[in-house]
Amino acid sequence: MESKLRPGKAPLPRTSGAPCGGRVSRTGLVRVIPQPAWRFSNPVSHMTFTLTSPAFRNEGNVPVTFTCDGNDVPPPLSWSGQPVGTRSFALILDDPDAPGGTFTHWLLHDITPETTELSSTAAGKTLRNSFGRSGYGGPCPPRGHGAHRYFFTLYALDVPSLSFRGKSRQDLEKAMQGHVLGTARLMGRYERAR
Repeated sequence: MESKLRPGKAPLPRTSGAPCGGRVSRTGLVRVIPQPAWRFSNPVSHMTFTLTSPAFRNEGNVPVTFTCDGNDVPPPLSWSGQPVGTRSFALILDDPDAPGGTFTHWLLHDITPETTELSSTAAGKTLRNSFGRSGYGGPCPPRGHGAHRYFFTLYALDVPSLSFRGKSRQDLEKAMQGHVLGTARLMGRYERAR
């Protein structure tokens, strides 16, 4: 085939007979040009699912305004990096250092997947907390008991609604079983003076 080509003739363009990434040369031989190994994936799946607050850093002190000694309103929260396929969120705030065992301060579910932040006017459905009322109940450890840890745990779920009739934390956790795609956690501390 080499004898059929005239000297000085430009290289032939790629043809359907050349392997992917190859080019037919003047000699008629196929020269394979190495191609990068592209990875096709959703960039969100490589992000870390994180929960933060502009009011305090992780493991920092929760400001008084968000506690029973202040306005008793929830702190602003925001998140990013939720898993692919997330169709709703649920949130649990609890205190594992309470004298009588874990004390639940806030139960929220059916938060829409478009939501990436919460404030005192949070969207979602609330359940009764350990104070015996629906909605948010701020940190309120016994006086002189030292600093307690308060965990805000956000769950990314694969269903748009949990659609359950329960009213307790146990009911919520049971409804979430098999639907959790990922969790993000923020911890704050609070201590009441004697």
